[in-house]
Amino acid sequence: MVELGPDGSDQMVLLRQVCNGFSVGKVAATDPFRRLQLRAGLYLHVYFDTRGARDALVEALDVEMQRWLGTPAPAEGTKMDASYWRKVSTASQRLPIQWQLRNGAGGQEERIASEFWTPKIHGSDNVRVPANERAIVPSEMPAFAILLVSARHNPARVRGVFQTQLKAPQFRKWHPLCVEFWKTLFHEKMGVPINPDGSLRDEVDAQGKMIYERVKIPLFRPNEHLPSLRKPVRVAWLKEPWLGLAANDVVLEKLPLGKGSNEGAFLLERSRSYHALRNAQRSVARRLTELDGSAGRLDKNLGHWNDESERLASSGFFRAVAGDPADGSE
Repeated sequence: MVELGPDGSDQMVLLRQVCNGFSVGKVAATDPFRRLQLRAGLYLHVYFDTRGARDALVEALDVEMQRWLGTPAPAEGTKMDASYWRKVSTASQRLPIQWQLRNGAGGQEERIASEFWTPKIHGSDNVRVPANERAIVPSEMPAFAILLVSARHNPARVRGVFQTQLKAPQFRKWHPLCVEFWKTLFHEKMGVPINPDGSLRDEVDAQGKMIYERVKIPLFRPNEHLPSLRKPVRVAWLKEPWLGLAANDVVLEKLPLGKGSNEGAFLLERSRSYHALRNAQRSVARRLTELDGSAGRLDKNLGHWNDESERLASSGFFRAVAGDPADGSE
């Protein structure tokens, strides 16, 4: 948590690092930070890797916020999700965020909360947080950014803002601005001078020693610091594995999915739509291709299951499941 406010020229400055505000302090003097149009006050800040998958980042936020606030762990069998933080926000109007040790009764040390997070706005986490109470700024480390959300809002809303800003439309708005800032970051070291065309300028002094000078090395490397262009694969086979496997068997038999064959029609009736059925089949086919490329025990296991699939197919198992007569008569 940090405290922000305008200076004499109405530019945003860091007034105080309330709790672990080091990442904010490192960029507080930069233009992207000073141009922020935020209302003065306390802000929660979340330092995160912009290359991470949205679900993984939100899950990491849940774990870190629960550890930081010391809130009770979820009941056994339940997830730490939005409903969990709604309950926390309803039950706790004053959340300790920083502790101090002091001598208590009997000379024993005890922890005493020295700073609290006291949200002023409660209720649903679905309510939109105003633009002047949230922002994302780049950090001094390429690929990492900082989310700022006014501490007037409860943990459920902070989580909701974070989750929303990771969606594709919002990501495409703030991420390019971070990239432009990262391109300005350099570190210096002694090295061989570089010509304007990028070649090295090998020069020696009067004693025949190589001349070195301080050269700037960019910190930002697109191949390393930008999210992968490869789209994540939808693992539909994980939801209904039997459906994807059966659909893939139908395709391997060169039969049409859907109403064009008895087998395809049988599977279509048990799927939400043709698109979902096709998606499940493609997910399984992709997964099987990945497994086929592996070595060792996977190859042995795949060989076994391929034999089993052929045995079942030759025995008429799939036709029987689809309701076809065993002898193939109409």
